[in-house]
Amino acid sequence: MKKIYIVVMLVVMSMLGGCAAISPNKTPSQITGTSDFAYRLAKNDSGILYGVVINSPLNKDITTVKFACDAIHNSDERCSHQDNYVVGKIYPRSQFIDGFATVVILMQKDKEIQACWNFASKEYCTYVKVQTEKGKLGTVLEIVSRPGEEICFWRGGLVGGVVCPSLGWDSAKEIRGFSAPGYALKGVDK
Repeated sequence: MKKIYIVVMLVVMSMLGGCAAISPNKTPSQITGTSDFAYRLAKNDSGILYGVVINSPLNKDITTVKFACDAIHNSDERCSHQDNYVVGKIYPRSQFIDGFATVVILMQKDKEIQACWNFASKEYCTYVKVQTEKGKLGTVLEIVSRPGEEICFWRGGLVGGVVCPSLGWDSAKEIRGFSAPGYALKGVDK
């Protein structure tokens, strides 16, 4: 009976997370949501986030750099050199009701960043340090943990977040509360 309860709860949590999470592949407004609010997720107002680079098999990356740049009206200077980048997304944290804080990023093609679909898998995931700025897509500052390394990892399941102990980063302490649709941040003046 306990196993059935756990399975049912996991299904419900994944449905809530999937519904509440921003899905940047669907509409331009969801990409602008990340460019308008992601920079406010960091409690210290630095705009610096650590996240796992994700490519979910349930929501294939169909977004092109052109689509992402058009969605933010080309307000990011990298949009003038679209051939040098690929679109990605990171998850720094997830919350039970609010889903995943998803940040759309532009990654330089030559960095060869490996995205994963199972954010809890240490063997396949790449973790990056990202700078977020108002009106722009996230910028990868550095790769902090490659697949198989454990410099950074995802702590928790569908409710959890990125932790990088040696770098002093714990998303539970470093990220403000949020409500996924449009990143309505809790306790922050708009």
